[in-house]
Amino acid sequence: MIQVLTKCASVLGLMMVGAMTAQMVNVPLNLVVNTTGTEGGEVVIADILNSVFPGLLGVCALFLMVYLIKKGWTPTKLILLIFAFALVGAAIGLF
Repeated sequence: MIQVLTKCASVLGLMMVGAMTAQMVNVPLNLVVNTTGTEGGEVVIADILNSVFPGLLGVCALFLMVYLIKKGWTPTKLILLIFAFALVGAAIGLF
């Protein structure tokens, strides 16, 4: 009975971490594709992604971090990677 209870608590904990990730991790994306032949002429990529799967970019970022941790990266290296990526992305207008 204890093993079943432990398994249920583990599943509940993972669901809460997933829900917390969806609420707390936000990856703003400022990509706009200019189209010709339509009125307005702009397609906002972030709106399309959020309409298909809200929070998809945040979940992808989380899974990338988990993958890199499993490959042996340290949290300090990941923080520096995120910081550098954010600076470069902001400089070129991605974020």
